[in-house]
Amino acid sequence: MRDLAEYYLPPFEACVRDAGLGSVMCSYNALNGVPTCADDWLQNTLLRDHWKWNEPEQYIVSDCFAIDQILVSHNYSDTAEEAAQAALQAGTDLDCGVFYQNFLPGALDQGLVSEAEVDVALKRIYSSLIKVGYFDPTNSHPYQEIAWEDFNTPEARKLARKAATSGMVLLKHDHSTLPLTVPTKRDLRVLLVGEWANATIAMLGGYSGVSPYIHSPLYGLQQVENVLVDSITSLDDPTSAATVAQAHDVIVYVGGIDQSVERETLDRTSLSCNTTQLALISAVSSVGKPTIIVQSGGGQLDDSEFLSNPNISAILWVGYPGQDGGVAIADVLFGNVAPAGRLPVTMYPATYVSLPMTDMGLRPDGEKHLGRTYKWHDGAVLPFGHGLHYTTFEVDASFVPVGSLHISEILHSCENGERPEQAIIGHVHLRVHNIGNTTSDYVALAFLRGDGGPPPWPIKELVGYERLHDLEPGCSGEAGTVVLPITVASLSRWDEEGRRILYPGRYTVAIDTEPELAGVSFEVLGEERVVEVWPERPGRG
Repeated sequence: MRDLAEYYLPPFEACVRDAGLGSVMCSYNALNGVPTCADDWLQNTLLRDHWKWNEPEQYIVSDCFAIDQILVSHNYSDTAEEAAQAALQAGTDLDCGVFYQNFLPGALDQGLVSEAEVDVALKRIYSSLIKVGYFDPTNSHPYQEIAWEDFNTPEARKLARKAATSGMVLLKHDHSTLPLTVPTKRDLRVLLVGEWANATIAMLGGYSGVSPYIHSPLYGLQQVENVLVDSITSLDDPTSAATVAQAHDVIVYVGGIDQSVERETLDRTSLSCNTTQLALISAVSSVGKPTIIVQSGGGQLDDSEFLSNPNISAILWVGYPGQDGGVAIADVLFGNVAPAGRLPVTMYPATYVSLPMTDMGLRPDGEKHLGRTYKWHDGAVLPFGHGLHYTTFEVDASFVPVGSLHISEILHSCENGERPEQAIIGHVHLRVHNIGNTTSDYVALAFLRGDGGPPPWPIKELVGYERLHDLEPGCSGEAGTVVLPITVASLSRWDEEGRRILYPGRYTVAIDTEPELAGVSFEVLGEERVVEVWPERPGRG
């Protein structure tokens, strides 16, 4: 219950309690033996009752064919009609599939469900359709008038390109290679190598929409004035590639992982680059020319070999950069945009695959469990939130409490009906200074650590973030100012009984990852208090 409450479900809670979203999808997996689409406690007791997500138009839909899996994969029910019963009575209103269509009538005939229960789901779905104007007269709703040209606008194309550059993360930087500069009296010769050198559709990732165009990395670099680009997309002949590389000023390898190894229904079994990629990168980087790795993909890779290799000057993680990904890559490599993204994942070492993927426990337990996520694993190759820049930042930080830091006084302020966990105990004030020579965004990350409550304590926890835009060298004033609230939810911890508890203790809020740029400390006093209690989870699961 503790891991569920403090890590796995808070993102969903924030969406349903704070953002007021209209629909939730139940997944294929089971929670402690109960398929989520058949989990009455999860969907009715916790989601609808405890989190008060119960407006008439708010409904739950299954992932496609997930209700089938209650019977077929989970073997949770004996018959198809019982599987339909379990899902409907657990609050799954809409079936993405035909299972309800095929077997809910039989469940009704057998008396497993009632018409009243069917009506509840029906009302939620139709209320949602009414809210979005589905039954309004034709052309009476502005969204019904949207055409392709309303999406494919110059502004939208510009936004797609900006989104791509904004998400790119500089993992390694020798501070001499990037951004690339073109010589004054001749062209810059660039060798683009790797399976993504001329990639198009691969840059879109899964479930991508229709693109008006797809600009590859080769296309992107070809648009840069006074740059001559050659490309090698085959990984089969590293020796020949190294020979070609000798005639170039810079080598850019583009590749990593893609939909051939990570996609829906296909889980990866390794965190390492494949041997053919390693051989090519090793060969071209050994010729003595600046070598840059542009790393693709959405998951983790063990970059230890590249990070420690002095022949590799820089590593730029680009994810799946979309329709203008190639131009966005060129934007960052040549300094039109300074990279300021942060790693959205923890980069684990390749040996981490020894931990079974079915073990969802978070806390380390000696050799038996290495710990999961940045909160509990301290052996990352690169930490969650890592990201370098073309410039240098300094941060000044201070903590300003809103009142007493005594627990009784903190919670007394919530007696007007505010949810206790949302109470703000203070604010971290940051002033960010660009002391380098390049205009750049900066993403301020605030990580909290402390000794409140029983050990083991998390290594740290992200409690606030904000992106500052276009900070110029020597900037001062409002442009570099950030104020981040620290709430009871940030400080409180959960126990195995599903109780959120605010403990006294000493806490530090550190800014950035490695190295930390600033930090503030404070102490919470008083006796521990239970802030929230989750409803008990009965029976199986």
